[in-house]
Amino acid sequence: MPFAMKPFLLPLLALLPAALFAAEAEKLPISGVAQMYWASGSPNNNWNGSGTHQSDLFDGNTTSGVHFPYDGRGGDNMYLEFNLGSLLSGGYYVTQFKVWQANAHQYSLYYLEAGASEYQPIAGAVGVSYAGTDGAAYNVGKTCTKVKIVFNKLTGWSPGTSEIEVWGIDPAQMGCSHPAFTDWTPVDGSATCTKRGIDRHKCLVCGEISERPSELLPPLGHDYVTTLATPGTSSSFGSGTMSCERCDWSTVFNVPIDLTSLGGVASPGIVQFTDLTVSSEWHPEWGPCAANMIDGEWTGGYGWMPESRSHDEWAEFDFGTEIDLTKIELSVPNRAQTLDFYRLEGEEETLVGSVTVAAGSGSYQSRTVEFRGVSLRKLRIRVSDSGGTSVWGRSVIQIFELRPYGTVVGAGKLDATRTRIFLY
Repeated sequence: MPFAMKPFLLPLLALLPAALFAAEAEKLPISGVAQMYWASGSPNNNWNGSGTHQSDLFDGNTTSGVHFPYDGRGGDNMYLEFNLGSLLSGGYYVTQFKVWQANAHQYSLYYLEAGASEYQPIAGAVGVSYAGTDGAAYNVGKTCTKVKIVFNKLTGWSPGTSEIEVWGIDPAQMGCSHPAFTDWTPVDGSATCTKRGIDRHKCLVCGEISERPSELLPPLGHDYVTTLATPGTSSSFGSGTMSCERCDWSTVFNVPIDLTSLGGVASPGIVQFTDLTVSSEWHPEWGPCAANMIDGEWTGGYGWMPESRSHDEWAEFDFGTEIDLTKIELSVPNRAQTLDFYRLEGEEETLVGSVTVAAGSGSYQSRTVEFRGVSLRKLRIRVSDSGGTSVWGRSVIQIFELRPYGTVVGAGKLDATRTRIFLY
C-alpha cells in the first residue's frame, strides 16, 4: 500500500457522509490584495522594470517573466504578500501555491495560519528554483489569512517569475479541514522525461489525496537515439533524425539547424537538448548575462561578460548527445581578439577551430566559422583579448551573440582532401 493508515479508521471512513469531503478548490483573486515589500518590511511601490509590472504576475501568461531590477537598496529577498483575510474574513483554506518562472531564480513560499502571529515555511518551497511551462505547485493544507513569496535572488534585467496563483476553499464550504495526513510518499514511475515525479499523501479523516512535485524524483531526461538517413559528403550535408526512446520527442535534421533552438541557458529541473552554461557572469543584475548570447541582439547590447578577462573564462554548450558541428555564427565587439573552440570530454579540451578578429570600423563584427569532420557532445569557447572592451570603467571580454549549428553524426560535410589523379 502506498499510504500507511491506522486500522481503526478504516471502518469509520466507510461510514462518512459526503458532506465531510472537501469542496472543489478555486483560484483566488489575489491580484487585488498583493503588496510588495523590501526585505526590511517597508512597502515597495516602485520596483517595476523593463516595461513589466506587478499586474503581469496575474495575467495568465506563464512564460513571459517579470523583471525585478536590483537597485542597491537591499533588493534581494524582496517579497510579495497576499492578504487573504481581506478577501474572506478568517481567510481561506489554501490548497496550493503555484509559481511559474521564465528563468530559474531562487524563491521561498510562506503562509500565515489563521490565529497565528508568525509566518511558517511551505514544505518543500524554501530556496527553490524551477523554470518550465508546467510551473511548480506546492501544497499548503492550512486555513491562512496571508501567504507570501520571497524573491531570494532578484533577476536584474532578465525575466524571472512569470505567474503566481493561490488556490483555496472557503472553510465554510468544507466538511473536512484535513487535520492529519499520512506521510508524503514518492510515487514510483511518476517521473517523465521532462517532468519531476509526484509525492502523495492522504487525509486520515476524509481520505482526500493531495499531490506535490517530488524532490526525490527528478525528470528522467531524454534517452536520445540518432538515426542517419543520408550521409554527408565532401560537398553536401546529409540528413537524419534524433528521437527519444521513452517519449515522443524528436527532431528532423534535413539541414543543419541552430542548436540553441533546442534549448537555452541551463536551469535546474529543466530538460532540453542544448544547455548553455558559463564560467562566470559580471553584474548580471545590471544586464550582462549568459542568456544574452542567444537573444538575437547581434549588433551590440551588453552580451555576455565574465568576471575577468582571463582566457580561463569560458562559455559552454552541452548537447543531449553527440552531434556533427557544422558552423558557428558569432558577433563580438570591434576589437582585436581570438575565439578558440574546443571539444570537451570530461575535463580534457581539444581545439577544433578558432577565429581571429582584427579591429575595424563600426561597433561590432560578425563572423561565421565552418567545420568539417568535427563531432562532439560538449562545445567550449574561450576568448583571448589583451585589451578588452571598456564597460562601466572596466576592460572586459564580451560576446554579443554566438550560435552553434549542427546535424546528426555522419550528416556533416566530410573533411576530405581533394587530390588530382593523372592517368597515363
